[in-house]
Amino acid sequence: MAGIIEEGRARIYFAEPAKISKSMGVFYNPAMKQNRDLTVLLLDSAGKASKPKMQIADPLAGTGIRSIRLLLELGKSKIRSISINDNSKAAAAAIRRKLKINKIRIGSGKGGGKIRISAKDANIFLLESTGFDYIDIDPFGSPARFLDAAAQRIARGGILAVTATDTAALAGSSPSACMRKYWAKPLRNMFMHETGLRILIRRVQLAGMQYEKALIPIFSYKGQYYLRAFFRCEKGRIKSAQIYKSHGFIIYCPKCLQSEAALELISKTCNSCGIRADYAGPLWLGKLADASIVAAMLGKSPEEHRQLLSAIRKESAIGRQWFYNVNSVCRKYGIRSPPPINELLKSLRNSRFIAARTHFDWAAVRTDASISEIVRTIKKGYRVGKAGSLPTSLGR
Repeated sequence: MAGIIEEGRARIYFAEPAKISKSMGVFYNPAMKQNRDLTVLLLDSAGKASKPKMQIADPLAGTGIRSIRLLLELGKSKIRSISINDNSKAAAAAIRRKLKINKIRIGSGKGGGKIRISAKDANIFLLESTGFDYIDIDPFGSPARFLDAAAQRIARGGILAVTATDTAALAGSSPSACMRKYWAKPLRNMFMHETGLRILIRRVQLAGMQYEKALIPIFSYKGQYYLRAFFRCEKGRIKSAQIYKSHGFIIYCPKCLQSEAALELISKTCNSCGIRADYAGPLWLGKLADASIVAAMLGKSPEEHRQLLSAIRKESAIGRQWFYNVNSVCRKYGIRSPPPINELLKSLRNSRFIAARTHFDWAAVRTDASISEIVRTIKKGYRVGKAGSLPTSLGR
């Protein structure tokens, strides 16, 4: 199937692939529309987190639709220049044609004008540049091999965006791949995608730290098939050293489901039931989003993204790094009828805990309550069957 499609304000010709794979050439992936929608929304809403007129780099442009949308939807007031690159000469030529279809003129001024198109390896493209205010690293698979060059060329005060589609590695299905590419141990459990996102964030930050750049997450989330994070770049040895202080581990007990954050991996014993616990990390323990930026995005968002952004805004106010899937908790403790999520949230708040839903899992709650307190809250109105048992610390 092929034809002209519209995404945002952009129009491009595409041939729909039978099956998306790494061996394919350039193709349009409709599943990544959300990724591009939120990119435009963030850059339009970032305010002080970005420069008023940005020099933008799209090193892995593919079809070029991301750059075309930025040009059409951000407007002249936001973009000083945009450099569109793909390793394929055919792709670069096709991007030129798509710019024509969208009535976007490539300038011929000094240095190539506002829009520059090239066909180079992404790392060479970045390293041959003088730097950018916004760089978007959006490869098929792991972004690891592009992070060093991107970290070198992101400007002070600029924004670096990174996508990872190798979720099997980051979420724990392929732990050896995660160790090789991201230098951390993943954990396959109820909050595995948040763990993966935090591992990705740390890996990006390590690339920046060697150049005395603190890459601070301002918006990050889990998409349908990918993990995505945006970072504001702050320069300085002290600031980059502070980033390292927020790297640590998650200690997780598969028996009672208790999870704890730890800056050092000293003990792997569960504090609740005393058995040997599992762990993930090193990873980022800080905030995943800047609440003010998310609020600004929400104010400009179309209806299709409001649920996601609203959930991210609410959960970003909770200090706890991980969440609990209510169905998993009930199965573990023999609670036969899981409570409605909204009722559980209300009960936790009435008990003076902070609680919200999480976009990582709509059947889960993010709260500062411990597993013991969550189970007690559920038990107030629900029976406990014979399938599970409570640790002695929970009482009966």
